[in-house]
Amino acid sequence: MKNTLYVYKPLGDTPLEVINKLRKKYPQYAKQRMGYAGRLDPMAEGLLLLLVGEENTKRKKYEKLNKTYRFEILWGFESDTYDILGITNKHRQRAVSEIQIRRLIAPLLGTRTQKYPPYSSARVNGKPLFWWARENRLNEISFPEKQIQIFSVRLLDHRYVQADKLLCDINNRIALVKGDFRQKEILSSWASVLGTNEKHMISELTITCSSGTYVRALCHNMGKAMNTAALAYSITRTCIGNHSLKSDILDVSEN
Repeated sequence: MKNTLYVYKPLGDTPLEVINKLRKKYPQYAKQRMGYAGRLDPMAEGLLLLLVGEENTKRKKYEKLNKTYRFEILWGFESDTYDILGITNKHRQRAVSEIQIRRLIAPLLGTRTQKYPPYSSARVNGKPLFWWARENRLNEISFPEKQIQIFSVRLLDHRYVQADKLLCDINNRIALVKGDFRQKEILSSWASVLGTNEKHMISELTITCSSGTYVRALCHNMGKAMNTAALAYSITRTCIGNHSLKSDILDVSEN
């Protein structure tokens, strides 16, 4: 029995749901203490590191491992979660070219401070930020920050997507999420802003960064820097430390 397990977290699942699937599929782990090092949001997928038994006492060591992500930015929209699983608003469309994006990402390398997103588990006055957000009391607090480091960032693709295809894909992605994440309200907001037959820009990038970096916050800030809006359309974690999706990964699928 291994003390560390690398698994693929599907889109829509929480880390706890992945652990429950693993316990069901592999009975030898059913009664083992299990946790994870490095959370992935419901709208993120990819590599998840699970710790078994006493290895959970070393969680902080594993949480410090650098991460690599492949992610997509949807330009011209913002949401209160900084990804598609949030109440969205449409901004004035502003053409963003590949050259502009390359110029934008070049200075990102190095060490910087990053504010936690409003829908995150960072605590202020004993309450997680998402509690303050849901209570509409974010104006009462200051957002906590943390220091992050970006080692590499690269533009992979830049394309346009028709609004109807975008809405269909967003509906399908959000349908995978279980539990109460305001899905009905969120889907309604997307339907209201994607009702036209416009095309919208999506850019795909890859980034290697220090642990704790919020990719969706990075997307949000990139939109501001381009004098428009932006959010994380998709996020896939492809590496944890030296372990990648091409490495030995335990299958936890229910098929």
